[in-house]
Amino acid sequence: MGLTAACGGSSRCDPAALDVTWTPFTDAAGLPFDCAGASAVGGVRVLVDGTTAFQLDGGCVSTAGGTRSEGTRLTGLAPGAHEIAVQGIGADGLVRFEDRRTVTVPAGCAGAQQVATTPAAVADDLGLTYSIAGQLACPVSGFVWLSMSDETRGTVYAVVDQTRAPTSIPCGTPLVFPAAPFGRYRVDFIQIVTPTGIPTIPFRAAYQMCVPFVFDHAADDVATLPALQQATGPCAP
Repeated sequence: MGLTAACGGSSRCDPAALDVTWTPFTDAAGLPFDCAGASAVGGVRVLVDGTTAFQLDGGCVSTAGGTRSEGTRLTGLAPGAHEIAVQGIGADGLVRFEDRRTVTVPAGCAGAQQVATTPAAVADDLGLTYSIAGQLACPVSGFVWLSMSDETRGTVYAVVDQTRAPTSIPCGTPLVFPAAPFGRYRVDFIQIVTPTGIPTIPFRAAYQMCVPFVFDHAADDVATLPALQQATGPCAP
């Protein structure tokens, strides 16, 4: 890299760099808050074009060099456009806040460019409440099967059935999906099944909801499903 001439005959080059900051954060209601000391923010990750360039664990405040900072300097980036993503990581290691923006790094001795981000809530825990019509108790040795789709992203979000972890959710277990991305979801079906002891038909539905249930997830919230009715046959695909 070339050097530029400075006054007094000295030569100096300040390479292009990005000074990325992340304050304030905003919650699911769009309200700003100081991430320092906030239990929802267990760390910060900065990605450049999808690759982690910086990670801070144990909170959002860096004390590198003895200086308190809610930011970091990125150097060595090739000239051109780059996508910078700042993610707030929960204590569970999952992304809960994010801000993405495109920044152009100039060539030569351009010095530092400020990139001020305000990571917003993009995901939170999603709960599903289910019950049996008539307030009946769970059957002995009952298990929950379900299929849930993410309509916002056009993907299948979760499936538990005869071929995928059929006994992983005992009936009565709270259904909580950590750091589910905000958006619209659809429960395609939910069943409570019991073992039959028959090798060719190992489980049989006792109660079920076969009509798709659509709901929006926009905070740390719980969706209440319609009561499950006694099963009279399989849920049609």
